[in-house]
Amino acid sequence: MLLNTSTRNVTDVAEGPLGPYKLLPVATSDQLQKAFQLRYQVYCVEKQYESCDRSLGMEFDAFDDQSVHTLLVDSQENAVGNVRLILPKYKQLDQSFPIQKICNHKMLHDRQFIFGGAAEVSRFAISKSLGGQGQRVVPSLPVLSLGLMRGVVRMSREHGVDELFAVMEPALIRLLARLSIHFIPIGPLIDYHGMRQPCHANLTRQLQRTEAENPAVWAFITDEGNYAGHSTSPMLANYC
Repeated sequence: MLLNTSTRNVTDVAEGPLGPYKLLPVATSDQLQKAFQLRYQVYCVEKQYESCDRSLGMEFDAFDDQSVHTLLVDSQENAVGNVRLILPKYKQLDQSFPIQKICNHKMLHDRQFIFGGAAEVSRFAISKSLGGQGQRVVPSLPVLSLGLMRGVVRMSREHGVDELFAVMEPALIRLLARLSIHFIPIGPLIDYHGMRQPCHANLTRQLQRTEAENPAVWAFITDEGNYAGHSTSPMLANYC
């Protein structure tokens, strides 16, 4: 997951709507192509994390076929941000998520837990340029990031997901925690394009905590409570 964590005034990021930006659930091949192009811009051009076919100008992988995607677009529907939710493979439990390649926590290998409502948050990316025009989006980056988190919450609720896995930079984990969005480490730091932390959050309990700690952020990422939802997954207590 990519996020510029050098933002200022992080306590104020939930004030106001997304402004000229909006979330766009990916439902067409054209929208999916926009997502791949945005990912290419971030991961292959700006960050140079991935080796991509420059003739295509898109970044994609085998997990996209089992994923749902959300775009963040500007008023002209130019892609600014992207996030995907990787759903489990019912016939290949141990190959469901990228995190399983680098973390051996028992949650990741429990069929009931995974198929009871688990997914991996992935390709969380915001471009440095706005709509490909070279305009910086840094002043709005915290709000855009929370916009993508609202997309994660919506996709999770629409697909019966309550257990979220991710591989994050420690700085991102700290920033989200300051915004009352808490992901818990479930394994050691790994060196993958820099240090990354495998982590997990139970969405229902997380949203309850966010509501108590920061009602403005809770209202923002749940769309005023429309996607607050309730837990239907196995008890996490067995894994603590």
